[in-house]
Amino acid sequence: RGRSSGDVASRAMSSAAAAVVAPLTMPRALAGEQSGARDTLFLASTGRVSSVGPTGALNWFRHTGAWWAAGALAEHVGGADVEAAFPSLERLPAGPAEPSAPELIVATGARALIVLSPSGEPFASLELPSAPVGAPIAADFDGDGVLDLVVQTRTALLGVRVVRRAGSLALKLVFGTLVAAVAVLAARFHAGAAGPAGVRAL
Repeated sequence: RGRSSGDVASRAMSSAAAAVVAPLTMPRALAGEQSGARDTLFLASTGRVSSVGPTGALNWFRHTGAWWAAGALAEHVGGADVEAAFPSLERLPAGPAEPSAPELIVATGARALIVLSPSGEPFASLELPSAPVGAPIAADFDGDGVLDLVVQTRTALLGVRVVRRAGSLALKLVFGTLVAAVAVLAARFHAGAAGPAGVRAL
């Protein structure tokens, strides 16, 4: 049976030395911990997201689809071409509509964006058409008081609506446009982004 380039890449990277993005710190998600304590989160090129407590103990880890080809693997993996990507690990605040809701974790790899809860539970995922060229941007572009995501890849600019429900979350692709139209769309979006949420990098 044939294997996709993503299958080949992920298999090759599982046996290669992993790279990591800049770590992320978040308020402690475990019950019973003192106020003000923070955990440190890591995203490896194998797609593994892990959380480490203030003492260095492992809280949890989760294997996700947010992998990317690191180093020389970014050019060629097992006979399959793999695009160089801009991976990232970021926080997604809830926005003014739900100020008490917990921040979420956004892990972005070469072909997927994954949203996790502070305790590592997968909430939602989105397949990307091509490798991202920067970290996602948080923006309430539908005016519901919940911050959404704007993701630019090598071939498209994606607007992803974040829908929060009790105990769950959904990602809905609101718009997608070719890179040639990014400048026009960005100008229109900036002009209409007035409001308390605005637009800001994660």
